[in-house]
Amino acid sequence: MIAVEFTSLAILSRHQPGVVAKNAAPPRSLFAPGTCNAIVFDTYWKVVHYIKDVDHPPASLNDLVPKYLDKLPSDPVTGEPLEYSSDGSRFNLNCPGARPARR
Repeated sequence: MIAVEFTSLAILSRHQPGVVAKNAAPPRSLFAPGTCNAIVFDTYWKVVHYIKDVDHPPASLNDLVPKYLDKLPSDPVTGEPLEYSSDGSRFNLNCPGARPARR
């Protein structure tokens, strides 16, 4: 399983001089459809939309339902919910049991 860790680049780029955020469609996922990584990718962009609206990441993924997500996302293989955490300014989103990426 590939570990996927995202930080909110939207927050970082929004505060950089000369960077203008456009209301564009999110990028297309390169992950195979229906995989946990594809679901994490899609959920990441839902969190980014939430941040654009309220200026901070959600406390939990429950905050995205029903406006941004129809239901809470889960790993299609195990059925376990995605792992999500936030410190109020950044967030991490992973497939269940994935090891965070090292930097």
